[in-house]
Amino acid sequence: CYVRAAVDAGAPISTQRFRSSMMGGFLNFLRAREEGDPGVDIPATELSLTLLERYASSLPCAGRKAQTRYRKVMEAERMWAWAFDRPERFPGVPMPRRYTGASGAADKLRPPVPVVAIAAPSWADVDAMTAHLNVEWHRRAALLMRFTGMRASQVCGMRWEDADLDRAVLRVPAGRRGAKRGRGRVIPLHKDVVAAMVGWGPSGGGLVFPRRYKGEDGQSRPGPYRGDSLVAPFRRAWQSANIDAEKW
Repeated sequence: CYVRAAVDAGAPISTQRFRSSMMGGFLNFLRAREEGDPGVDIPATELSLTLLERYASSLPCAGRKAQTRYRKVMEAERMWAWAFDRPERFPGVPMPRRYTGASGAADKLRPPVPVVAIAAPSWADVDAMTAHLNVEWHRRAALLMRFTGMRASQVCGMRWEDADLDRAVLRVPAGRRGAKRGRGRVIPLHKDVVAAMVGWGPSGGGLVFPRRYKGEDGQSRPGPYRGDSLVAPFRRAWQSANIDAEKW
């Protein structure tokens, strides 16, 4: 896993004496998430703000100073940023995010607010919906959203130059329509998505899903679809697949 490689390569550690307790605890947390096979490492592509929040909430408060808990999470953040800056060694590491914040106030480190359980669709539900989509570009957009978690507006604005199929990553630039709060990010691509995109072509540049618009001069030009153009066909496919309406 990237954590072990980063430690061996001299990644920034607060002090040498914290190496075992800091990163050892993080590794134990990652292993514990692998049910039934504790020896399997969590891939670096699963790093996320949610993962840091869960790590923070897993650290016991009893007998542990708040500053120690804070430093443990902060060290995991520093490892994440260190790996992201070395894509040649750790391809697919997503854009690092900070959970500890810039203030450094240890007493502000709190477990995340529990999420109320709701009826959630399964992967089988999403696949069943996709099978009922009648338009080819709708099916392709659904495939990308299913495997990457991208928003509809992000998929509609996606350009071929954003995808590095050789390295199996997709870049959503900062400021692109649909980017949350203007931040960019890097998304790892599943091998099945890479294989599908290779077959779509052409990949020379431009929008992956272009729409033809007529300008004031009457000439037809390519432009992006709006994200809400996927809502109606997705809803119809959802209903055709007889999936619980509450999950929608």
